[in-house]
Amino acid sequence: MPEKKIADYVEKNLKRGIGINEIKKALSKAGWSKEEIEQGINLLNDKPSDPNFRDNDYSKYLSDDKKRNKKVITFVALVLIILVVLGYFFFPRYEVDIEKNIKNQDESIAGQESENQEILQTQQNQEDNGATQEEPLVDESPQDEEQNEPAGCVEKYYKMCYFGDVYWYDSCYQKGELVEECSGDCINGTCVGCDPKIEKRCYAGDLYWYDSCDIRGEKAEECEYGCIEFRCKRQNEGEMIDCGTDVISEENIYEDTPSFDCFIEEAYYCSPAEMKSKIKIILFGVEHTTDSTYKIKGMEDGKCIFYIRTDNIDLTFPEGTPQETIDEQNEIYDALEGRDGECKFEKSDLTSMLERWKGGNYDSGETSCSLKPGGETECITEGGDFGNAECSGTYFINDL
Repeated sequence: MPEKKIADYVEKNLKRGIGINEIKKALSKAGWSKEEIEQGINLLNDKPSDPNFRDNDYSKYLSDDKKRNKKVITFVALVLIILVVLGYFFFPRYEVDIEKNIKNQDESIAGQESENQEILQTQQNQEDNGATQEEPLVDESPQDEEQNEPAGCVEKYYKMCYFGDVYWYDSCYQKGELVEECSGDCINGTCVGCDPKIEKRCYAGDLYWYDSCDIRGEKAEECEYGCIEFRCKRQNEGEMIDCGTDVISEENIYEDTPSFDCFIEEAYYCSPAEMKSKIKIILFGVEHTTDSTYKIKGMEDGKCIFYIRTDNIDLTFPEGTPQETIDEQNEIYDALEGRDGECKFEKSDLTSMLERWKGGNYDSGETSCSLKPGGETECITEGGDFGNAECSGTYFINDL
């Protein structure tokens, strides 16, 4: 019954020393009607167990603030007078000052006086500020069951990614309904688009398109003999592939080089392949034309075997070059012809080197030579194109 709630609330706050007018204001602010408040107070007046209400006149107990203030002030004054009198008689004997006596006496009645002081302070603030501090009363006022329940969570408060899709979340951080299924990625509650058909990859024996979000799309190519990583297998897979010959010079250094493209692709898989290269460069006015053979021999001990051989070197000298100089240079480069060697590369390192060669970028590394006993010269090359490989063979001997 609402009357019972109001009566209990009024009785509790009256015992705390709160005036009836302030209690009525708090109940009214909490949503109770004037009739319900009066019924609750009447129910409290009719309680037979409380002698303060037997005369059915609650004005003596439910006094207003000013009447109670007078009683409290009178009570405190009497206590202070008693303490002063006692301190006057006992101070010479025990040599205790009046302030300490008052403090000790105050502690003995701390409970009652603390409540009275709180009431006085509250009423004084109300008179000074012209406002009523009713928040504690409102917080403790009786409410209907629905009003006492905590406020509900706000639905669809924000969006958040969950397992690659977008979902609603409420203000209590609980996941709600699905907003959007993301075909690509989900970042900060938003689906992120993906660029389609970025590359082909082997899947279930055929090549399929994959987008920039690494999502497999439609079939790109049916492979008769299966596939390997990014291409279809050939009927003669594993046999040496002839990629042809490329001529690289300063004039066509940025043009298409199909043989190099073929050879680089096979190097990516370390599949057996062969190509011829004719490189034309000019050093100190002399045109060098070098014919070379490159081969990929497959995998060995987890490394890709790269073979290189210098087939022929032709030198073209400018007019006016002394014959003695021509003969010396031809003798040096003739000694390089036919030299070959093998290197064990990581597939990625081999592919990177061939890509540089395709663009005309060669790195011979740093060569240091020393004179050995007997007049022989020993040279060691560090770094360069073959710095990341394990190489052997006459191609890599510096004895000139």
